[in-house]
Amino acid sequence: MSAAIWWKLECFDFSKIVCTAPSSVQLRDVLWSEISKWHRNSAVEAQRAGMPSEYWLTSLFEATQDKIVARGAPREWFAVARTSRPETPDALQGFHASDIRVSDDGYSIVENFDDDGSRGQILFVVDEAAGVLDKVFEVAEGALASPNSSLLMCGNPTRGTGYFANSHKHNRGDYETLHFRSSDSPLVDPGYRDGLVRKFGEDSNVVRVRADGEFPRADDDTLIPLDLVEAAIMRERNPEDGQRRLGIDVARFGDDRTVFVLRAGPNVEHVRIEGKRDTMEVVGIAVKLIKQWRVQTVCIDTIGIGSGVYDRLTEIKKRKEVDNNGDPLVPPFVQLVAVNVAERAPIRAVQVLDTEQQPYRLRDYLWLEMARWLRDDEPSFAGLRSEVAQDLAGELTSVRFSIDSTGRTVIEARTP
Repeated sequence: MSAAIWWKLECFDFSKIVCTAPSSVQLRDVLWSEISKWHRNSAVEAQRAGMPSEYWLTSLFEATQDKIVARGAPREWFAVARTSRPETPDALQGFHASDIRVSDDGYSIVENFDDDGSRGQILFVVDEAAGVLDKVFEVAEGALASPNSSLLMCGNPTRGTGYFANSHKHNRGDYETLHFRSSDSPLVDPGYRDGLVRKFGEDSNVVRVRADGEFPRADDDTLIPLDLVEAAIMRERNPEDGQRRLGIDVARFGDDRTVFVLRAGPNVEHVRIEGKRDTMEVVGIAVKLIKQWRVQTVCIDTIGIGSGVYDRLTEIKKRKEVDNNGDPLVPPFVQLVAVNVAERAPIRAVQVLDTEQQPYRLRDYLWLEMARWLRDDEPSFAGLRSEVAQDLAGELTSVRFSIDSTGRTVIEARTP
């Protein structure tokens, strides 16, 4: 994408390039970082080749954190970054190719200074295109209908519907489509796909999308579609924090792992995974994280050995035990909540997957609430490391559900 942008800028006079992505992190920290790198590297290569300095990209174009402009014509010859969010669907609006004039009646082009199209081109560049709303593309269609205009979309096929998906499906005749698997790239570890298969199963959407570059299947029994989780990963952190809740799913030894998750309102900020820890070690880690992550509420899965962690934390709080500095190990304002997911679900339906569903157990209810939360409340996973966020995406999207004989929703255990 970076190469395409520089090619268009350097080879087509007075070209305009508009770049967008679902988040400013993806746009500026990833795409624009790459653009800036090649702007800098090109000067090194040009000097090595003996090219006169006035022809270097650094001499012809000035690059800032969200814009590139031609030094002689900054208003007519540029590339610009604009983030596409639900509240700003006009990211691609208002641009048209230079050197094109429209007739007085508005129905035809009466003058194009260069018939060969070497001047005044416009290019729209969309990164992580599956995460960009269709309305963003719709507002640009007027400009795309004009001569000398083109659209470059790139991304993982995380959503099976929408503008980007249609460009590879029933509208593919309008596009030059390119498809790459992880095995096609020398940059991907050869064991990457096998690792995903071990975690999530050969037929999982995670393997289809992340390793094989295929659009996800829309299985009828999948509770959480991949595109909902991908949107949360790309969504910027919500500045309005809520209560800081620490969730603990306790395991002991074997293949299972103990997981600590911190959520602050709509933001999932931390995930810590521990293997082969006994209950007292889990308590020790929890005490440390309560202080480190400024926790207000701790929710503990008390099925099995999780009850021991809950009991010990409750004892620490009740006895007002302190650390070496005299500070309470569990501050008095911290609320401890025992969560028994085997209990009967609340007597109310959850609106999810376009239908009302009545959960059977508390576990089923919580999963349905998770699906509703991802769909309706626009949470952000932006605070997580990339590899942790992708693992979380795989866990969430591998969950399936069924309806029992009484019409209640039952969440199935994942069996890759």
